Amino acid sequence: MYRAGILFLGAALLFSACSKKPDVEHTTTEKMAGEWFVEYYQGGAAVTDHSKILTYNTSDPNSNQVWVDDPDIWPFKARMDVDIQGL
Repeated sequence: MYRAGILFLGAALLFSACSKKPDVEHTTTEKMAGEWFVEYYQGGAAVTDHSKILTYNTSDPNSNQVWVDDPDIWPFKARMDVDIQGL
């Protein structure tokens, strides 16, 4: 019984290791992904110094949206439309 369990576990690991990952070479928003330094304004006046935000692709490689993540000043994460031509 113990031996059969080990064989079953070994076979399960072997088959799970053989799954093929999708080949996604480029996404439409790859130029927008990275670190950006921004200032926050309210009523025309800056309310922060330069702070870092992060942008990265969504799970849809053909989307014109990116995730925008501010982990420091006002912690938020939002999916937003981007103008890829104008960066």
